[in-house]
Amino acid sequence: MKKQTKSQLILYLILIGIFVSTGIISGSNNIYNFYKQNSENDIESGLRDAGDWNSQITKSVGGDPHGVFIGDANNDGFNDIVTANLYSDDISIILWNDPIGDWDPQIIKSIVDDPLSVFIVDANNDGFNDIITADQIYDEVSILLWNDTLGDWNPKITRDARYRPGSVFIGDANNDEYNDIVVANAWDDEISIILWNDTLGDWNYQYFPYIGDYPCSVFIGDVNNDGFNDIATAITYDNIVSILLWNDTLGDWNPRITQSVGNWPYSVFIGDANNDGYNDIATANHNSNDISILLWNSTSSDWNPQVKKSMEINPHSVFIGDANNDGFNDIAIDNIHNETVSIILWNDAIGDWNPRITQSVGHWPQNVFIGDANNDGFNDIVTTNSLDNTVSILLWSISNSKEEAPLALIITIAVLSAGAVIGVAVIFWYRRKKRE
Repeated sequence: MKKQTKSQLILYLILIGIFVSTGIISGSNNIYNFYKQNSENDIESGLRDAGDWNSQITKSVGGDPHGVFIGDANNDGFNDIVTANLYSDDISIILWNDPIGDWDPQIIKSIVDDPLSVFIVDANNDGFNDIITADQIYDEVSILLWNDTLGDWNPKITRDARYRPGSVFIGDANNDEYNDIVVANAWDDEISIILWNDTLGDWNYQYFPYIGDYPCSVFIGDVNNDGFNDIATAITYDNIVSILLWNDTLGDWNPRITQSVGNWPYSVFIGDANNDGYNDIATANHNSNDISILLWNSTSSDWNPQVKKSMEINPHSVFIGDANNDGFNDIAIDNIHNETVSIILWNDAIGDWNPRITQSVGHWPQNVFIGDANNDGFNDIVTTNSLDNTVSILLWSISNSKEEAPLALIITIAVLSAGAVIGVAVIFWYRRKKRE
């Protein structure tokens, strides 16, 4: 009988051990999976309450920086920062140094011609990014082509624009799958469209369509959501956006159409502002201290009347992008006279933008850009500060409660282990009572 009782007790202990071990493993796996899933979700969605922007980092650049761009300037696979410096007639190239996890000191490249705007992209369609500036004094664009054999930029080349070019954009303007150059010529009321000729391996001709009174900013993108790129220009003195829609049947642009916006639009951007899958138009309106958002209505195949959002003093540029890394596009605007960036975060739960928030930057911010400045996989915000001769870098920081998950895991395992010990103790107590 004692042997039977002992055998039963050993069997009970084995079963309890299996049960407890299974519970521990299952509980641990469930918590780990929960932790892992939520960590991945947080990284993907970048929940607003799980992160924020760090205080600005400033980096010195040339004199009176205006344009700024985040992109892989030296084709090493890491994003860099480039600024167009108006008064020092040069550009600053701040390269990311991945081994040290920081930026190298700026590289200065002389442009000579009062560069106002800068762009990083494959300008000559050879598979390598180049640097392009709009230079207002000599009415041209300067192009620094990347030489992959040398691992450096070739000496600058230039292409004519028109009178006082202030904004440059590179993209497939005529929908032939090659990048082109488009320039807004502020004092000539025209834009230059400099098309790439792949047969010649060069840019071969320009269009100079009248676009409106003082075109200040230009953008290439599919503005009417028909699958073809178009050209939109902010026309400062007319308080409009001029739009050249591509007509694929004709292989040319239709006559311009216009959309009313706020007072003195200085900047235009094409992007999905309200996260409905369709591109919209946004402008920064310098004199009316607001932005205009022209939302695309897919039912009517037209733009709704402009939505206006109040800003701080003298908004100067606008950018549509995922500012807070939650998977939804937001809108960032730099405000010259109170030295801030305004950020309008998209709230997907209500299908609208939250009230604007602000972040401090340097003196007289001229341009704003959303992009992964420090190559950590999260978008940041960068501005050029013309009176400081600096850029402000607002790095996104994840500061959520992921660290609590391992603690929860430890506590759960401890509780389950304690349960196992108590269970064994109860069995021994019961066995002892039976003997008595």
